[in-house]
Amino acid sequence: MKINAPVLIIPENTFIPNSNYISLNVGKIILNTTLQEYDQDINYSEYTDDQGLYDEYMIALQGMCLSLCNAQNSKNVTETALIDDISITLKVQSCLSPKHEIFPTIRVNIEIERKIEMELNLMMMKKFFSITDQTCIQMER
Repeated sequence: MKINAPVLIIPENTFIPNSNYISLNVGKIILNTTLQEYDQDINYSEYTDDQGLYDEYMIALQGMCLSLCNAQNSKNVTETALIDDISITLKVQSCLSPKHEIFPTIRVNIEIERKIEMELNLMMMKKFFSITDQTCIQMER
């Protein structure tokens, strides 16, 4: 299943119309499952090979972008890309035999398409952390 994901806007201050904000464009979300046919007559705990022993669930975020935005007014927005066009894949595998002696009950694998690098000057770091701090304070209330 492929879904066009939302753009999340995290404002520095919800009461000031032209305050700085963080924009997280999640891009596309891809969901996929590969399920094994469970047969109650098979003793899965006797498997010595993990082939056919795991259900797999995959969530991929493709084209994700994170930006710091400075809005002087509604028509003039300066956007600085912090993370640009990256893909992340999360795979979770669940064993058909949860108490198997050899194989783990759950396997988790996270793949990031490339190394994430960010270049921030001191002013951008202050803005970014100011927004995240304000968001945390508002969520606690």
